Amino acid sequence: MTPFTFSIKLAAVASCKEHINLEQWLNENLSTYKDTFFEDCLKFLKEIPFAATNDASANPFQHSSFVMNLYLETSSTLLKVLQAHYGQLISHQLSEELRRLQASSVHANLRLQNGGATDSSTHDASYLIIHWPLQINIK
Repeated sequence: MTPFTFSIKLAAVASCKEHINLEQWLNENLSTYKDTFFEDCLKFLKEIPFAATNDASANPFQHSSFVMNLYLETSSTLLKVLQAHYGQLISHQLSEELRRLQASSVHANLRLQNGGATDSSTHDASYLIIHWPLQINIK
């Protein structure tokens, strides 16, 4: 585990308790550490089960569902900030990973909004990956 990974997890929990402004903290670290910090943010997001169920994990060494719910709460902020820094990336691989994670989270949110089922009016993950830049609404 890199120092950034631990810091990101700690910041996510602290932001849920309103001890820090996660968006500001992420922006500062992304401006300072660029692709290295961006990559660790992606690693953090990959640990979040966007398609999580309420079942307990079979792996006792994975994070508790309480902690995962905290991380899930912060994932939208993290994705928004990463998208804002998308144009500053040096690595094409990191930008592709961000696209895939964005598509996964959007697809999971659509499933949750539809009660776990997808209908013909929702887009699948491949559509979102291809059209991702058009789907972003950064303010």
